[in-house]
Amino acid sequence: MINIDIPTKAQPLPGRNSVILYMADDAGNEEPHEFHVRGAIAWPMPVDDARHVRGYAVVLGQDVLTGGVHVFEERDFVCIDHIIDSQMKLRHEGLAQWINMAGNVYCCRTFYYHQPDTTHDRWRHQVRGSKLVTSQPEFIEVLWREDAQALNLVWERSTRQSLTYWGGPIADALTTHNPKHAITPELWALMVGLNGMDLYAWRKPTDPISGRPRPFPRNPLMRRLQNLSG
Repeated sequence: MINIDIPTKAQPLPGRNSVILYMADDAGNEEPHEFHVRGAIAWPMPVDDARHVRGYAVVLGQDVLTGGVHVFEERDFVCIDHIIDSQMKLRHEGLAQWINMAGNVYCCRTFYYHQPDTTHDRWRHQVRGSKLVTSQPEFIEVLWREDAQALNLVWERSTRQSLTYWGGPIADALTTHNPKHAITPELWALMVGLNGMDLYAWRKPTDPISGRPRPFPRNPLMRRLQNLSG
């Protein structure tokens, strides 16, 4: 069982569609762990009896050894760029810098979504047009037939204890969800992310000729991961 913490640095492995996240152990040493990292977005939706709108974004990492998923980052938002009032005071902090953080800290540049095309296109254009977003993310639609079916995957992972998270809105949403009420943005973002990881599941890359698993890149840290993965 690894100690899940905010990584000290990240190294993408494009050939494996994964990221090495370095985390400090109890002794303060950096330990590499391989994750399949993806984000998920719930574009702002009606809340508080439709009197307001609010969106939510998460960064998820799936441990490629155990298959367990951890919620590394979560953030609510109502805009992409900051909203400043007439007194030059910050009214709403935008999501732009959070998107940059996800890319810089976790190499997370792919986000799943599941909302109407008109909603997604409107917000995607705001992301594309933002001068604050330094590295534009990729958005991939996750399809399902019924919300209840998609939500069931969240409960399955939670029951099997293959979903971990720090205390926060995600934890609150999981414990207070009422089936009679609308799905909250927090739970929607998590639902989208988990279903995206299930639909576009990580696979250990294989050699196209031999069919054998591809070797890790040739450096000592990657060999350590190879020994762990067998």
